[in-house]
Amino acid sequence: MTTGGQTAARPLPDSPAPAAPGSPAWRAPATVVGVVVASTALSTAPTPLFPLYAARDGLTTTATTAAFAVFAVGVVVGLAAAGRSSDRWGRRRVLLVASLLEAAAAVVLAAAPGTGGLVAGRVLCGLGVGVLACTASVAVRELVAGAAEPVRRRWATAAGAMSMAGLGLGPLLAGALAQSAPAPLHLVYGVLAVALAACCAALGRLPETAPGSGPGEVLPPRQRPLAGTVVGAAPLLTAFTAFTVTGFYGGLAPEALRTVGGPPGPLAAGAAIGSVFLAGALSPQLLPAERWTGRLAGVLSVTAGTVAATTALVLASPGLLLVAAPLAGAGCGLLFASAVAAASRVAPANRAAAARAVFLAAYAGLAGPVLALGALLRAVPLSTAVVPHAALVVVLLAASLWAARVRSPQEQDDQR
Repeated sequence: MTTGGQTAARPLPDSPAPAAPGSPAWRAPATVVGVVVASTALSTAPTPLFPLYAARDGLTTTATTAAFAVFAVGVVVGLAAAGRSSDRWGRRRVLLVASLLEAAAAVVLAAAPGTGGLVAGRVLCGLGVGVLACTASVAVRELVAGAAEPVRRRWATAAGAMSMAGLGLGPLLAGALAQSAPAPLHLVYGVLAVALAACCAALGRLPETAPGSGPGEVLPPRQRPLAGTVVGAAPLLTAFTAFTVTGFYGGLAPEALRTVGGPPGPLAAGAAIGSVFLAGALSPQLLPAERWTGRLAGVLSVTAGTVAATTALVLASPGLLLVAAPLAGAGCGLLFASAVAAASRVAPANRAAAARAVFLAAYAGLAGPVLALGALLRAVPLSTAVVPHAALVVVLLAASLWAARVRSPQEQDDQR
């Protein structure tokens, strides 16, 4: 995730941003990471609870996939609305707005009745995540800009993993609480609302780092938005494909477990979904996603995981499905990290707009294919519908590899 603050008009500070009086130097970047983890956890927390929503509200599988995918609509609106707002209003204010949106989403999900409350909460959550996607990672980088190189590297690693980590922790927390505590459709949102309220309080002490947001400072000139042809087809296809796979698990993991006769209950569903995203958070830390070898490893991992999941659903093999989930997730993490890195190389003078284009492609991949799959489930069972979905993933992977063959001279140098 990135923001419009990466312009050439003013370099990043040569010394660390001042921490609030009495605050350790790590507290400010840790606050931003905490906001992202809590917010993205909220975005996936409802997934293992979908069978409970279905039982309460009479939702079909098609309706639950729509409730999952509507989150992406909010993200796209948030990305479009936020734009360069953190340059103009400051990182702290924009992060606070995003956190308040997420806290409101948690309250709506916990308190609003019926399917309308679920949909409204999902849209609000998407709006907050879209705003965060424009601000959080650059805020972390700016807050540690003057620290020692090993410290900057550690925080860069944390910033890269924070979204995937939150996406994985959300269903684990929701599944565990729903399995062992009362009020399964309310408690997890209350816990996350408290965490987000604490984040809001901590953001009040966050130092401001945005160029143009201080007294007497001038906002850098607006850069022209990037067209997809400038970013290149390969990063957009790669991001779309990665989120197509995670969208399948995020929208249909409980139904998939039921189809193969896997362990029942929200905890098992939460663990299955969580393993996808946690593997996606870990894999880019272990392999060089920005290089061709990392991209190829991601393609092979997603292919193997997709084939394994399809086979598991056709043959009703719960063990194979549980192995396929983290295998596919690890590949998705590599692919998405490679897409962001490739977009930055293609458009080094406008990395923020390039990253926004990649995120828009990714969330289109999250929503579109799983909605189509949900509609197909009205006519055929999941064990049949998953076959064309898997074929789509393989075709997209092949197309992204083919598109990646046409690379800029800078990319070719970087990938040698």
